[in-house]
Amino acid sequence: MFLTCEPSINRKNTTFLLSAVLLTFLVIGCRDRINENVTVSHSAKSILALGNGREPVTLDPHLASSWADLRVIEGLFEGLVCIDPATHEPVPGVAKSWTSSNGGLSYLFELRDNAKWSNGTKVVASDFVRSAKRMLDPALGSDIVVHFLYPLKNAEEYHNGEVKSFGAVGIKAVEEMTLVFELAYPSASFLTQISYFFPLSVADFPEDSSVHLSSRWGTDGIRVSNGAFTLKSWVTNESIVLEKNPNYWDHERVKLDAVHIYPIADVAAEERAFRSGQLHITSKVPPGRVAWYIEANPTVLRTDQRLGLFFLQLNHNVDPLQKTNVRLALAKSIDREQLVDLVLKDGKEAASWFLPPKLSGRTRLEGPLGFDVVEARRLLNEAGYPGGVGFPKLTFLINTSEIYQALAEAIQYMWSINLGIEVSLESKEWKTFLTTVESRDYEIARYGYVPLYPDAYPLLNILTSGGTENFTAWSNESFDSYVNLSRTEGNRRLRTQIFRDAENLLLSDCPVIPIFFYNSVYLIHPSVEGWYPDLMDRHPLKYVSISPGHGASLKIEQ
Repeated sequence: MFLTCEPSINRKNTTFLLSAVLLTFLVIGCRDRINENVTVSHSAKSILALGNGREPVTLDPHLASSWADLRVIEGLFEGLVCIDPATHEPVPGVAKSWTSSNGGLSYLFELRDNAKWSNGTKVVASDFVRSAKRMLDPALGSDIVVHFLYPLKNAEEYHNGEVKSFGAVGIKAVEEMTLVFELAYPSASFLTQISYFFPLSVADFPEDSSVHLSSRWGTDGIRVSNGAFTLKSWVTNESIVLEKNPNYWDHERVKLDAVHIYPIADVAAEERAFRSGQLHITSKVPPGRVAWYIEANPTVLRTDQRLGLFFLQLNHNVDPLQKTNVRLALAKSIDREQLVDLVLKDGKEAASWFLPPKLSGRTRLEGPLGFDVVEARRLLNEAGYPGGVGFPKLTFLINTSEIYQALAEAIQYMWSINLGIEVSLESKEWKTFLTTVESRDYEIARYGYVPLYPDAYPLLNILTSGGTENFTAWSNESFDSYVNLSRTEGNRRLRTQIFRDAENLLLSDCPVIPIFFYNSVYLIHPSVEGWYPDLMDRHPLKYVSISPGHGASLKIEQ
């Protein structure tokens, strides 16, 4: 239905009807039952029960694709460098020390002699070289590798097949316990980036064998790791159990005996598990419940800042999404303030630009994709669809989630009332959703991205022509040039301007639609210590403990 009311009137009507839609949805959604298999044993001295939001796609550290993967993986593996959760500064991991030279183009790491694999064998420099070769091998298909190994000399070229010999890549084991990196360009974030570079043991992944590329860590009995914990069990869609690793070099610092991780995708069910004492920490809080916790039990509610963006991917191979005016009309007809205030209700910030405020310095008033119904209708009219007439019915794809279902229904309603177009909704479980988006077998799809380190480059890089998260088929040479230039620019002021220019170009072409900037909102038992706020939502389990005296569980009544 196409209405001619002005934006101020439209906002009022939208608020009333949208509230009714959301209320109906949330009442229905709360009828779901918690998985009866989600139980926590408190018989051991110290077991952390953690809600992970969803099932990991993989536990192979070279193929991780989401934070649901990395949260588990970071408990199982350790890199050369770790990030202190309190100070957020790089600290020694497998490497006891390092030095930088040649203007930041060379790094030498000295490995600690007592770093061991969980099978008792020593972690050596060649483990990192062999692991780098596996990650960069084009046949493996690693996407995460671009975020932390690409600064190495010839790493990107080897990964893309332009350089054939791995010997040309800037990583060498000069001695058993000495590792040297040669960088293609100085990177201020390099130490943070390689904190995600986890090695795999030669026992599980011998170099130049079929196992090297075909096997996946965590499956087929492959469970040797070098982190604070080992993998005891992984039952798909039920639980992942980690146990303290007695061979870990710093095992005396590790206070938890075990971590039980539950992939509860239903946020209402996850909250019930927390209230009944089955979880110490949740991944989220259901829509509308944040206000209740603020008033009734604020000590268990945590709201942390987090870098990242929730946005809509638009498939540019689909008619009429290849038209810039259509994309702009879709963007400008979404009232993001209502989405965060009426749907999410958890302090997230509406996004009418692409880079989070901490990375760009922009304010709300600078958002060129802000809510403007008059302009949105004009743009749609210019594209050849006055009042939505003749506009094809598109499908909006989401992963199965109570929150995203409510969000998608609200956006669907706004497009209907503001533009007069009809969009259907389709929901798929996470792994199927990812496969569908990555194969570009969609029209409109929700997406989210949190960079692995606090910098604008990884966020903008995902939408370059070869970006690993660019599933839109959008390509712009000028944008690619800006992003590539920012990678090597050492002057902070000039680099900031390059980011601004890249973002302005991105926003004017609108290949994706920003919706909101992330934060981390979750419930946490008062007994949990060492779980610090973090912009990247990193919480190394090595530093987490459960203090005595709070009881084994926490029960909160409605």
